Amino acid sequence: MSLVTKSTLLSSTRLREIHREIAWHYDQIELLKAEANSHSLILALPTEITSKIFASYAFESGTRLDLRWTQVMLVCRRWYDIALGEPELWATIEISPAMTPAFFDAILSRSGVTPLSFRITSFGPEIFASRLLQQEISASQLLQQVGRLREVDHRGAPQSIMDFTNALPRHRFPALRSLRLALDHSHWNTPQVPDAMFDGRAPYLTTLELRYVDANWDLIHGLTGLSLAKQSGTPMDQLLPMLQRSPALAHLNVGHVTSTEGSPAPYPVVSLPLLQSLCIEGWVGPCEELLCHLTVPSSARLSVDAGDGWEIYGGEKLTRLLVPVGQHLRAASAPTIRCLRLDCTSNSNGFKIVTYTAVPRLGTSDADEALFSITTHPRAHSLPQIIAPILGMLSDRGITHLDCRNRTPQFTTLKAWKAALDLLPALEGVYIFPSITAVRVLQALSQLADTRLRHIHITASRVSGDDKFDTRPLVLKELRQLLSLLHARGTPLEILEVSENLGTRLDFDEKSWDLLSRLVGTLVVRNDDVYVVPG
Repeated sequence: MSLVTKSTLLSSTRLREIHREIAWHYDQIELLKAEANSHSLILALPTEITSKIFASYAFESGTRLDLRWTQVMLVCRRWYDIALGEPELWATIEISPAMTPAFFDAILSRSGVTPLSFRITSFGPEIFASRLLQQEISASQLLQQVGRLREVDHRGAPQSIMDFTNALPRHRFPALRSLRLALDHSHWNTPQVPDAMFDGRAPYLTTLELRYVDANWDLIHGLTGLSLAKQSGTPMDQLLPMLQRSPALAHLNVGHVTSTEGSPAPYPVVSLPLLQSLCIEGWVGPCEELLCHLTVPSSARLSVDAGDGWEIYGGEKLTRLLVPVGQHLRAASAPTIRCLRLDCTSNSNGFKIVTYTAVPRLGTSDADEALFSITTHPRAHSLPQIIAPILGMLSDRGITHLDCRNRTPQFTTLKAWKAALDLLPALEGVYIFPSITAVRVLQALSQLADTRLRHIHITASRVSGDDKFDTRPLVLKELRQLLSLLHARGTPLEILEVSENLGTRLDFDEKSWDLLSRLVGTLVVRNDDVYVVPG
């Protein structure tokens, strides 16, 4: 052990000199970095193009509201000045309890005269009231910018929503195009959008989203986007006439659709020729009734969440709903369905079937390409009776790929999987990750008398929370059996793809990899590097 003596200690003067020298070197490094960056091609772009790139990045990355896009301002002084001088970048503002009045004023100043998009987020009446009143950032302050408001998205506590809606009749909204009001929970005293909002004071309002907020439905018209979730449900006799007054609707989302008992007249059939997406939720009967009274393009994306755990015990009630759905999917100009995905909903009490017009990219399921999805809430024992009619409806659509990489209930038996795969005669590719579901899918594929299977993709994953043990050895066993069977038939699998990363491996031994490579045309393993083991 060495001892530090007095003679080895630096004097305070020398120590200050060293720190000054270190600071000088840091300054020189920054100057060298700036000089190197000054020769970067992107810095040669005109300011107008650079600012458009920043705007695209902020929008595409979804960081406009939380302002995480502002990290680009730290790259260099020029980028800082460009971002600071681009009003469009500061025209989307989120008011939350964390925002200070000074920052709010600074963003307003930077936005210039650009039309504004506001989101007000409250997390409970006590927190919201105390913080925002203390900071003097409130709905009334937002409404001072009424002439510039382009979008308003107000979500949270009932009192804050009511304060906002009560202030609306005192203003005109010449630039407002989108109004979203959403309570964080249903409330006995339901806020209501004032009738005055629909008397012409918001002439360009085309998107309306209301969650547990009411309105005079007879006054709503001329919309291109509508989303409703009412505490008491959305009755058909109010919904359909409202849709008739908005023939240019492109997006429609209706939660808890309900039938009107004893309706004095038949419901009208409404044509929505420009509709791009339709999402409905409710009991099976009203959902089927609504679909039968809408005429929409065959290209429109359709999402249905039907029934609940005690309504659907089997496929009988679902069959009627599938009639209008099948007509929609079988229309002459309907897009081709290529991929089917089976999944549990996030709360595990719903079962979801999704169809896509494109094969999923590696490790993804692109929701934008989803053509049709249906969510049901069956009892465990009735799930096969739910799956059968849905797949039966899709069996002639030429589905070539099945994605089972999401959470699929373990109570789907081998018999159920065999019956499901029998309804997909054109199946060529399967996506799985190690799980009990993967084991059963591979077993069912082995039992098919005839299969066109050409491609299996396995995404490595950690042991699923739904599985009580490591299923990778079982997956390897069933995979070898299936590949051996296909090879013996003279129709070996063309491609076996495996995706691994640093944290998740299949952990197959070298002997297993060698055997798999001899049973398939091509084995592709994607890890930190990509390599191909030829068959």
